[in-house]
Amino acid sequence: KDIPDPQIEMTLFDHAIEGKGTLTGDGREAEFVLGDTELTGEITLELIPNQRNDAWIMVKISNTTTQFIPGKAILKVDGHQTGSTDIPEYGLGQKSLPFGYVSQITAKKERHSIKKDTSWFNASTGGYTITVENGTNENKTVIVRDRLPVSADEGKVKLDVKHIEPEPKERDKDNRLTWEFDIKAAETVKINVSFTLSYPLGEELQFC
Repeated sequence: KDIPDPQIEMTLFDHAIEGKGTLTGDGREAEFVLGDTELTGEITLELIPNQRNDAWIMVKISNTTTQFIPGKAILKVDGHQTGSTDIPEYGLGQKSLPFGYVSQITAKKERHSIKKDTSWFNASTGGYTITVENGTNENKTVIVRDRLPVSADEGKVKLDVKHIEPEPKERDKDNRLTWEFDIKAAETVKINVSFTLSYPLGEELQFC
Protein backbone atom coordinates (compact mmCIF):
# COMPACT_ATOMS: atom_id res chain seq x y z
CA LYS A 1 0.00 0.00 0.00
CA ASP A 2 1.36 3.38 -0.94
CA ILE A 3 2.15 5.76 1.89
CA PRO A 4 0.94 9.27 1.14
CA ASP A 5 3.41 12.11 1.22
CA PRO A 6 3.53 13.86 4.59
CA GLN A 7 1.79 17.17 4.93
CA ILE A 8 4.16 19.82 6.27
CA GLU A 9 3.01 23.05 7.85
CA MET A 10 5.73 25.57 8.64
CA THR A 11 5.44 28.67 10.80
CA LEU A 12 8.02 31.13 12.04
CA PHE A 13 8.76 28.97 15.10
CA ASP A 14 7.48 25.43 14.45
CA HIS A 15 7.32 22.63 11.91
CA ALA A 16 4.22 20.41 11.97
CA ILE A 17 4.51 17.13 10.03
CA GLU A 18 1.48 14.89 9.56
CA GLY A 19 1.85 11.51 7.85
CA LYS A 20 2.89 7.89 8.22
CA GLY A 21 6.32 6.34 7.99
CA THR A 22 9.71 6.51 9.68
CA LEU A 23 11.34 9.77 10.71
CA THR A 24 15.14 9.50 10.75
CA GLY A 25 17.47 11.86 12.54
CA ASP A 26 21.11 12.78 12.83
CA GLY A 27 21.66 11.75 16.46
CA ARG A 28 20.91 15.11 18.01
CA GLU A 29 18.37 15.39 20.81
CA ALA A 30 14.96 16.55 19.64
CA GLU A 31 11.43 16.90 21.02
CA PHE A 32 8.28 15.89 19.18
CA VAL A 33 4.91 17.13 20.40
CA LEU A 34 2.34 14.34 20.36
CA GLY A 35 -0.48 16.57 21.49
CA ASP A 36 -1.19 19.61 23.59
CA THR A 37 -3.98 21.18 25.59
CA GLU A 38 -4.50 24.61 27.09
CA LEU A 39 -5.94 24.88 30.59
CA THR A 40 -7.08 27.81 32.65
CA GLY A 41 -7.35 27.78 36.41
CA GLU A 42 -7.24 29.57 39.73
CA ILE A 43 -4.04 29.58 41.80
CA THR A 44 -4.32 28.90 45.55
CA LEU A 45 -1.74 28.54 48.34
CA GLU A 46 -2.54 25.50 50.49
CA LEU A 47 -0.87 24.38 53.72
CA ILE A 48 -1.13 20.77 54.93
CA PRO A 49 1.18 20.59 57.97
CA ASN A 50 0.78 16.80 58.32
CA GLN A 51 2.51 16.46 54.93
CA ARG A 52 5.06 19.30 54.81
CA ASN A 53 5.64 22.78 56.23
CA ASP A 54 5.85 24.71 52.95
CA ALA A 55 2.76 26.00 51.15
CA TRP A 56 1.68 24.08 48.07
CA ILE A 57 0.98 26.07 44.90
CA MET A 58 -2.26 24.52 43.64
CA VAL A 59 -3.93 25.25 40.32
CA LYS A 60 -7.66 24.54 40.32
CA ILE A 61 -8.59 23.68 36.76
CA SER A 62 -12.05 24.58 35.50
CA ASN A 63 -12.00 23.52 31.85
CA THR A 64 -10.20 20.15 31.71
CA THR A 65 -11.52 17.85 28.99
CA THR A 66 -8.69 15.35 28.93
CA GLN A 67 -6.89 12.90 31.20
CA PHE A 68 -3.26 13.28 32.27
CA ILE A 69 -0.69 10.51 32.32
CA PRO A 70 2.18 10.67 34.85
CA GLY A 71 5.06 12.83 33.71
CA LYS A 72 7.17 15.92 34.24
CA ALA A 73 5.71 19.37 33.65
CA ILE A 74 7.82 22.40 32.80
CA LEU A 75 6.71 25.49 34.71
CA LYS A 76 6.83 28.82 32.92
CA VAL A 77 6.04 32.40 33.89
CA ASP A 78 5.49 34.89 31.05
CA GLY A 79 6.95 32.34 28.66
CA HIS A 80 10.17 31.80 30.66
CA GLN A 81 10.94 28.47 32.32
CA THR A 82 11.00 28.77 36.12
CA GLY A 83 11.24 25.12 37.15
CA SER A 84 9.58 21.74 36.78
CA THR A 85 7.26 19.44 38.70
CA ASP A 86 6.06 15.84 38.56
CA ILE A 87 2.39 15.35 37.68
CA PRO A 88 0.65 12.17 38.84
CA GLU A 89 -2.07 10.44 36.84
CA TYR A 90 -5.30 12.44 36.81
CA GLY A 91 -8.73 11.47 35.57
CA LEU A 92 -11.43 13.74 34.25
CA GLY A 93 -12.90 14.16 37.73
CA GLN A 94 -9.73 15.74 39.12
CA LYS A 95 -9.86 19.51 39.46
CA SER A 96 -6.46 20.60 40.80
CA LEU A 97 -2.76 20.10 40.15
CA PRO A 98 0.28 20.84 42.36
CA PHE A 99 2.78 23.24 40.81
CA GLY A 100 5.55 23.47 43.40
CA TYR A 101 5.94 25.20 46.77
CA VAL A 102 6.37 28.60 48.42
CA SER A 103 9.04 28.10 51.08
CA GLN A 104 8.44 31.55 52.66
CA ILE A 105 4.88 30.58 53.69
CA THR A 106 4.83 27.81 56.29
CA ALA A 107 2.59 25.96 58.75
CA LYS A 108 4.03 24.00 61.67
CA LYS A 109 1.97 21.67 63.85
CA GLU A 110 2.90 21.25 67.52
CA ARG A 111 1.04 18.63 69.54
CA HIS A 112 0.15 19.36 73.17
CA SER A 113 1.05 16.94 75.93
CA ILE A 114 -1.61 14.29 76.63
CA LYS A 115 -3.34 14.47 80.02
CA LYS A 116 -4.99 11.32 81.30
CA ASP A 117 -8.10 11.08 83.54
CA THR A 118 -9.01 7.66 84.96
CA SER A 119 -11.54 8.61 87.67
CA TRP A 120 -14.53 6.76 86.13
CA PHE A 121 -13.34 5.81 82.65
CA ASN A 122 -10.25 6.18 80.54
CA ALA A 123 -10.06 9.61 78.95
CA SER A 124 -7.17 11.53 77.44
CA THR A 125 -7.23 15.26 76.78
CA GLY A 126 -4.94 16.62 74.10
CA GLY A 127 -4.73 18.92 71.14
CA TYR A 128 -2.36 20.87 68.99
CA THR A 129 -1.40 24.30 67.69
CA ILE A 130 -0.79 25.12 64.04
CA THR A 131 1.41 28.19 63.51
CA VAL A 132 1.05 29.80 60.07
CA GLU A 133 3.71 32.30 58.99
CA ASN A 134 3.80 34.56 55.95
CA GLY A 135 7.48 35.25 55.35
CA THR A 136 6.89 37.19 52.14
CA ASN A 137 6.62 40.97 51.78
CA GLU A 138 3.08 40.73 50.35
CA ASN A 139 -0.34 40.00 51.82
CA LYS A 140 -1.53 36.52 50.90
CA THR A 141 -4.67 34.40 51.08
CA VAL A 142 -3.87 30.89 52.30
CA ILE A 143 -5.86 27.69 52.85
CA VAL A 144 -4.93 25.42 55.78
CA ARG A 145 -6.06 21.80 55.83
CA ASP A 146 -5.94 19.39 58.76
CA ARG A 147 -7.82 16.46 60.27
CA LEU A 148 -8.90 15.61 63.79
CA PRO A 149 -7.77 12.25 65.22
CA VAL A 150 -9.41 9.26 63.55
CA SER A 151 -9.90 6.04 65.50
CA ALA A 152 -9.13 2.66 63.97
CA ASP A 153 -12.00 1.33 66.14
CA GLU A 154 -14.75 3.94 66.29
CA GLY A 155 -16.88 1.66 68.49
CA LYS A 156 -14.38 1.90 71.35
CA VAL A 157 -12.96 5.42 71.07
CA LYS A 158 -15.12 8.57 71.27
CA LEU A 159 -13.87 11.98 70.17
CA ASP A 160 -15.20 15.08 71.93
CA VAL A 161 -13.93 18.36 70.46
CA LYS A 162 -13.56 20.96 73.21
CA HIS A 163 -12.19 23.97 71.37
CA ILE A 164 -11.24 25.07 67.85
CA GLU A 165 -10.09 28.66 67.48
CA PRO A 166 -10.61 30.14 65.00
CA GLU A 167 -13.56 28.14 63.73
CA PRO A 168 -12.79 26.34 60.45
CA LYS A 169 -14.47 27.42 57.26
CA GLU A 170 -15.38 23.77 56.61
CA ARG A 171 -15.61 20.59 58.68
CA ASP A 172 -16.83 17.48 56.88
CA LYS A 173 -18.26 14.22 58.21
CA ASP A 174 -14.78 12.67 58.37
CA ASN A 175 -13.52 15.54 60.59
CA ARG A 176 -11.37 17.10 57.88
CA LEU A 177 -10.92 20.80 58.69
CA THR A 178 -10.32 23.71 56.30
CA TRP A 179 -9.44 27.30 57.21
CA GLU A 180 -8.96 30.24 54.86
CA PHE A 181 -6.97 33.27 55.97
CA ASP A 182 -6.01 36.65 54.58
CA ILE A 183 -2.58 36.87 56.18
CA LYS A 184 -0.50 40.06 56.03
CA ALA A 185 3.15 40.27 55.10
CA ALA A 186 5.40 38.98 57.94
CA GLU A 187 2.29 38.08 59.99
CA THR A 188 1.86 34.94 62.14
CA VAL A 189 -1.51 33.28 62.75
CA LYS A 190 -2.18 30.48 65.24
CA ILE A 191 -4.87 27.77 65.15
CA ASN A 192 -5.62 26.03 68.47
CA VAL A 193 -7.45 22.71 68.75
CA SER A 194 -8.27 20.75 71.92
CA PHE A 195 -10.23 17.51 72.35
CA THR A 196 -10.91 14.57 74.66
CA LEU A 197 -10.71 10.92 73.67
CA SER A 198 -12.70 8.43 75.78
CA TYR A 199 -12.02 4.70 75.63
CA PRO A 200 -12.66 1.50 77.67
CA LEU A 201 -10.87 0.76 80.92
CA GLY A 202 -7.84 -1.44 80.46
CA GLU A 203 -7.15 -0.07 76.99
CA GLU A 204 -4.29 2.19 75.95
CA LEU A 205 -4.26 4.87 73.25
CA GLN A 206 -1.57 4.90 70.60
CA PHE A 207 -1.12 7.97 68.39
CA CYS A 208 0.26 7.40 64.89
